[in-house]
Amino acid sequence: MSLKTANYKFNHVGVPIATDNVQPDEIYFEALQLYATDPDKTEYKIEYLRPAPGCTFFPILLANPHVSYQVDDLEKALEGEKVVVPPFSPMPGRTIAFIEVNGFIFELAYDEPKSA
Repeated sequence: MSLKTANYKFNHVGVPIATDNVQPDEIYFEALQLYATDPDKTEYKIEYLRPAPGCTFFPILLANPHVSYQVDDLEKALEGEKVVVPPFSPMPGRTIAFIEVNGFIFELAYDEPKSA
């Protein structure tokens, strides 16, 4: 991961948890069959990822923690990286992708500029 190719800002740490470990204020992403917490509502910016029964979301993300960075140019940030989950939009206005660097998983997130 070359920090020279795009601006990176720490966003959160993602932690996969067991299917039965329900967290307060989870958000369900039906298309992903996945529950997630809002890292902005936790002291240490932790996002808990809990698969729903039968979830087929990318197994690498449900088996490994990740560190998320907000980037200003997702395409540039992905150049030359080992992409393990290609870009997708979990919600309107946000695109994310996951890369592997030396065996560790990173999420790169891009938010569309908000119109005035």
